[in-house]
Amino acid sequence: MSKYVRKFRELGIKRLRNLLQTMQDKNVIDQKISVDIILDDLVRVVQGLPKRPIDRQIYSPLFGHGKDIEQYRMLALEVVSKKVIKESYVEADYIIDDLIRKLSNLPSRALTTLPYERLFKVIEDEKDVCEEKGNCSELISLEQLKEIASLAPVNVIEDVYLEFKEIIIRYDISTKERLAHFLSQVLHESGCFRYKEEIASGKAYEGRKDLGNINKGDGEKYKGAGWIQVTGRYWYSEFGKYIEDEKVIEMGVRYVAKRYAGSITGYWWMRNRMNEYIDKGESVRQITRRVNGGLNGLKDRQKYYERACKVLGI
Repeated sequence: MSKYVRKFRELGIKRLRNLLQTMQDKNVIDQKISVDIILDDLVRVVQGLPKRPIDRQIYSPLFGHGKDIEQYRMLALEVVSKKVIKESYVEADYIIDDLIRKLSNLPSRALTTLPYERLFKVIEDEKDVCEEKGNCSELISLEQLKEIASLAPVNVIEDVYLEFKEIIIRYDISTKERLAHFLSQVLHESGCFRYKEEIASGKAYEGRKDLGNINKGDGEKYKGAGWIQVTGRYWYSEFGKYIEDEKVIEMGVRYVAKRYAGSITGYWWMRNRMNEYIDKGESVRQITRRVNGGLNGLKDRQKYYERACKVLGI
């Protein structure tokens, strides 16, 4: 984790603590309920717990019983501060940023803006900050990406490069090992960025309840999209809610493939905690099972991984 990110996280936790303490003195019931729901979700995210069932009380059973709501809030923030400061939880960073904005009556964060960027002034001089912020994007140059994805037309790589850098920053693909695995999966699934939409019709996914495809036509409408071929009504719905764009679920694959090929890939990677598995030393075979559900294209994925390792100097 870079010094830049850690410092801004610490400022974020401090700001959030002050805002929560101020909120206790205000009688804004609807806002308090909304904030408590977000805090409950945040605790579950950083602890790797499933989402709270709708019929279960907020903060239950996270901290036991017998405490008032203000105590629960402070306990939630304590858990988050310990976890987020020590470890890398990209999803938590976005939630903290959004919660600060909500409590401060600030505009929503722009989709292209990283957490905390517009909330705090940077203390370091511009050169130092650029170096810290650039840790993810500077892991790979345009020429290196061209070399790894050598089968792709040059113009395709040039067109996708800036978006690719943005995605690896946003979703904390911040080490060479993480990047090599990410490229291994993405280059195979997308045919070196040539395909943002699954070639097959999607009829094979019709009625697949495990993908959330419960309505007629869901198979084709929500077939694979993005660089990693994210599939199914469930994932489209979750991604749409995350970026607050109802058209994702309304319009389906062509809309997502055209507008969010990189973003839906990064979102799936984050939600499935792929960086954590890579940091624990999982192999291409193990990561492929998580991405593909099987071992389809394992040889090709392994080839891209080895090439990425060579080019990146791992």
